[in-house]
Amino acid sequence: MLKLCYKDYLAGRWFWLASSVLYALYVVQPLGSSILLMAFGPMLVLANLNIPLFIEDKDKTEILYAGLPLTRADIVRGRHLLAALLLAGSGLLIFGAGAAVKTVFRSPAYQAILSPLLTVEGAAGYLLAGGLLYAGFLPLYHKLGLGRGNIVFTLGALVILGAAAGIERLASQTWKIIPPLFTTAFLKDPGKGIVEKICGVRSAIGTPLFALTAAALVAALFFFSIRLSTRFYERREF
Repeated sequence: MLKLCYKDYLAGRWFWLASSVLYALYVVQPLGSSILLMAFGPMLVLANLNIPLFIEDKDKTEILYAGLPLTRADIVRGRHLLAALLLAGSGLLIFGAGAAVKTVFRSPAYQAILSPLLTVEGAAGYLLAGGLLYAGFLPLYHKLGLGRGNIVFTLGALVILGAAAGIERLASQTWKIIPPLFTTAFLKDPGKGIVEKICGVRSAIGTPLFALTAAALVAALFFFSIRLSTRFYERREF
């Protein structure tokens, strides 16, 4: 599987370098809201995974790999290992760049945006969000291919976000069974609000259990993604 990741590295390393430079340029901008910075993280994570998949789709090398003495399950596991490595590498870039900018630029605007994100809660949120994105995208990719998989993934994400917002409104405003989540203070800086919600969970269950739960959730997301992707990919025809 490492050899499969290595061939993707050879194909996409310069594009990954370019995306890293773009992110570094993005993070030094005085954005004014942490949600803008948080939104670019998942975009970077997905873009880095799509780069080798796009090259593979463009050159039609997927058919070649499927003809080698490899099972389709091996190919699926290789892609998930690549996703895990990219999730870790992108995290190092995101939090490393954020810490460097926070150290160099001492203005209150930078400190206010970056301080909530450069925390244990921010790292846990990144891992869970990235794991969820990969776990949702890779089964669709293995079932539908790159183009249709991206379209269905994007539309599905928009539908899920809209449904979640609608359910929150019903539960908090109509049924009164939960406190409102999207308060005025939350909407003023949603990024900081998300981190505060995660911080509340950490305080409630304790740091060791919080870390263990976050790791278990990410592992479970990848496990189910591998199972679904393998099932879809074994039935797919080229």
